[in-house]
Amino acid sequence: MTIGLKDIVKSVASIGPNEDIFAYWSRELEGRKRVRSLISKGARLELEIDRDVLDFLFRVLCLSQSQGLLYRVLWDYSDQMAVIRWLGDRSEGFRLRFLQQLAELWPQKDGRGRRDFLINIYTPALTDAYRRLLAGFDSKDIDYLISRTANPELRRLLREEKEKIEIRARESRLGVAIHKVRARGLDCIFGNKTELAKSLLSSLEQAEAELYEHPYRVDRLLKLCECCVRLFELGWIEDSLVLTVETYSDFMERGRLQGREAVRVYRRLDRLARAVIPVYCLLEFGENLGREVEKLYRSCLSQLVVENASLAYLELYERLQEARSTPSVYPRSEVERFCLRLAKTRPDDAIIKCLKGREREGVDIEGCMQAVGERMKSRPHEAFVIMEFVRLVVMPGLDVRRKSKVGESMLTRYLDLWGWVPNVRFMNREIAESLSAVAKGETRRQVFDVLRWTEAFANRDNQLHSNKKELVRGKGSKAALQAFLGRVLGVTD
Repeated sequence: MTIGLKDIVKSVASIGPNEDIFAYWSRELEGRKRVRSLISKGARLELEIDRDVLDFLFRVLCLSQSQGLLYRVLWDYSDQMAVIRWLGDRSEGFRLRFLQQLAELWPQKDGRGRRDFLINIYTPALTDAYRRLLAGFDSKDIDYLISRTANPELRRLLREEKEKIEIRARESRLGVAIHKVRARGLDCIFGNKTELAKSLLSSLEQAEAELYEHPYRVDRLLKLCECCVRLFELGWIEDSLVLTVETYSDFMERGRLQGREAVRVYRRLDRLARAVIPVYCLLEFGENLGREVEKLYRSCLSQLVVENASLAYLELYERLQEARSTPSVYPRSEVERFCLRLAKTRPDDAIIKCLKGREREGVDIEGCMQAVGERMKSRPHEAFVIMEFVRLVVMPGLDVRRKSKVGESMLTRYLDLWGWVPNVRFMNREIAESLSAVAKGETRRQVFDVLRWTEAFANRDNQLHSNKKELVRGKGSKAALQAFLGRVLGVTD
């Protein structure tokens, strides 16, 4: 449902030729009630912005519970001259309240041209509000505004805030010029890790509590969720889990959100937990993975729901470890139990069709590998379990030609996972030796380079500084760089 304000505004815009003031006010009040009622029912505003429309919206919304909608409209149309002039005619008190709201709701990804109105409405009385708003800008934003204004007081303010941003950046980043850092060898399934780290730093700075008048409302909580995603993409799984738990605690204990806002944050946290927790448990624990997942949910995220499909995959992985000693025996009963459990919560999972009711020779390997490719980013723990199933259970029954084709593809995927989190779970001697014989020369070389450095840095007794010659040999090696960072971050083993 949409509200066309133009006709409503026309009906109340002016007094008729023979109309008394009370009849006019009656029409005005009816128009206000109608718009407020429609807004309360979720109707969407359809606007043709001019001064009359803005004046009417001001009368409808400014003193109501929907005051935030007025600020949202002013921001959405802030690139139009009608809005800029209208804001310029408002009292300093109203502009101050608008700027205070804007500091919380500022959409970081909108174009810088949308910020020109800040130049037009500035007065010295708004300096404190501007300082708070500008604290969420970066140097490029400040430079843009400096280049667009000739107001000496505003330019002085902008230069002061830019200097603060640069000082804060130096202090928080140990003096490193982050924007100049490049590392081509640090690529992973989610992109280049240096670029991901820059994005994470930006998100963390935008989530600082002092930038928000109410730090436990929806916008900051969603920004913290974004930080959790960036940590996960970087491969910092434990850090992502810790921040997810802390954000969840703030949401439950301090947020006091209701309605749509609460649902938005809950859903983001639910998606985060479903991605992060299974991967964390897979890397951290050797057995009882499903039980560890449930324990984490109960102790830290009690109002979120465990995804039973992920538990089914982790249980299958544990059963695969037990089947290592008898590779010639196809564990059909275990596979059928997995398919039945998976079908209860995710009946459309493509893996069910690939495995259910099939013997080893009938497993749809191409379908399995397609599922692996589709889940490398969305559910990497499931991609890994599927590959382990194919490697440990299906491949022993394949002929040499098919082994070679499947083995090459799988080794590449294992390397991709290791490049994301350089952990021995994703690349170890057993995986390398079981697949490298059927791999091509370059892939085999990459695998054993990874293996060499993973094993070197996985040994905690081996101090990083103890063998400088070995470190020098690793210069220029992508595997050495990844393994070294894995050791420093504590994710190698």
